[in-house]
Amino acid sequence: MAENRITKINIKYEMYTPIFEHIKIIRDEEWTKMNVREGTSIRLELSDSTKLYDEKGKEVTTLQHLLNSLVPKGMEELPPTNKTHVFDKPTFIETQDASIPKLKIKGINVVISKKLSEVEIV
Repeated sequence: MAENRITKINIKYEMYTPIFEHIKIIRDEEWTKMNVREGTSIRLELSDSTKLYDEKGKEVTTLQHLLNSLVPKGMEELPPTNKTHVFDKPTFIETQDASIPKLKIKGINVVISKKLSEVEIV
């Protein structure tokens, strides 16, 4: 009769996790002056799923995808580093205000770091 054996496998791996802090939107001040009444406050709620649009209203990317594209490649830790992405085409971001559903932005500034973490799967 054959014995039933249970094989246990432990997998350990290292991964470099990007950390995004101090995300700031660089508004298109000229567009804002022409389209937003002075003194109006615009509420933005930034999350992984925040969408960015072109001037025709078509979604072009998400904030998370854009931020990930700014992370330097390579398998090494990264100390907090200031990065700025300037859009080469008109870009808009969703707002939390019905009166101004989208705001034109010129870029995004963020502090990016990468930390080494060890993951074990048992």
